Amino acid sequence: MSRTSFPLAFFILLSTVAFISAPLSAQDNHSAGSDAVMRTIKPGIASARLLKYDQDGDYCFHDGLCALKKNQLWGFIDTTGTWVIEPKYFQWGKNAPVFSDGICLLATRAADGIGNVPVYLDKKGNQLFKNQTFQAASSFYDGIAVIGKESGPVHAMVYSFINTQGVVLTGTAIPKFAGGFFEFGPYGNGLTKMWDDKLNSYGFVDTKGKWVIKPENRKWEEAATFSDDRCAVQNTTNFYWGYIDKTGATKVPFDYQQKPAQFSCKRALVKNSKYQAGYIDTDGNLALGFNYTLASFDFHDGFALVTIDNPQLTKAVIDTQGNIVKELEDSYRDVTVNTDGTIVYQPKEQDGLRVLRPNGSILLYDAMYLDIKSFSDNRAYVEFYEEGNQSGFINRNGELVILRQD
Repeated sequence: MSRTSFPLAFFILLSTVAFISAPLSAQDNHSAGSDAVMRTIKPGIASARLLKYDQDGDYCFHDGLCALKKNQLWGFIDTTGTWVIEPKYFQWGKNAPVFSDGICLLATRAADGIGNVPVYLDKKGNQLFKNQTFQAASSFYDGIAVIGKESGPVHAMVYSFINTQGVVLTGTAIPKFAGGFFEFGPYGNGLTKMWDDKLNSYGFVDTKGKWVIKPENRKWEEAATFSDDRCAVQNTTNFYWGYIDKTGATKVPFDYQQKPAQFSCKRALVKNSKYQAGYIDTDGNLALGFNYTLASFDFHDGFALVTIDNPQLTKAVIDTQGNIVKELEDSYRDVTVNTDGTIVYQPKEQDGLRVLRPNGSILLYDAMYLDIKSFSDNRAYVEFYEEGNQSGFINRNGELVILRQD
């Protein structure tokens, strides 16, 4: 051995060890796309910001803010865990509050102290449209919302569309709701469904509240959301499902007894009578045959998690052509797909959770949490056990940045 060969080899060995041992930076962890990203992540409680809030529900950031409950009242925090809007509001409607078009729908106690009334807030917590009182309201979608006001001696509810300035829009369809159930939005491809109680059918209005696809007498019993210029609708003949385009023309025949999924990446998940799943294209052709079980999911960014209909019930990530990109290991728990397309499961050889991007590449290899929800604004809500049930928010490196304080 020469005088220089040992130091050179030793230097290479040290460099290799240092590379393996060094923690991944935010950039490294975000861009890593192979299964070589292997490290165990434990909740770093000491470095997290403490915050008091109720451990309830799937919290998620939108546009830099997250709605949280504290003592059963709602407010909003930013990504650092600072209260931007103090928790003093009630929830209005069945869904957790969220900002849309810079406006959020919440509720306050009515002036007479009986019940609650809906209010709209901006992102600074200022109440909008103070000169108006609503008895019913929806969130804003694409710059438009539906409000209801009582009118006349019998206090009948009259519904209207308003814009983000609170101005009632004229020349619109009259908002109606099937069976008296208040629902509005979201929009997809610039259209959303609206009920006509005289024709007993759905039609579709645009973002100005005007009919684009007018309802026809007892034509559509139910309707979903437009995507890829297609919308699933249910007929009133045999209550089967098909798809229409933005003119109302049938593009996929009414061949499906079970409600199909909405299109994503020009693919839609459909089910047959044998409880098998497949994917059709926007013309209704079976692009990917009924080779999967119902434990399969929509496409995200060109990829989908499926359960292959074989004896092993193999779970795999496929592309839009059905090619297997990655097979998943057996999991201790059900594999879940979040709304952002991230895949969460627990391989049987490890204690923590593995989080994959939609394309199957590893985002978090071994994260010691009980549950990890969707990422948004570089934050995801998590639950874990640390001397009791606990929760907080992590960044995309899996590091705990906000911790719930009792």
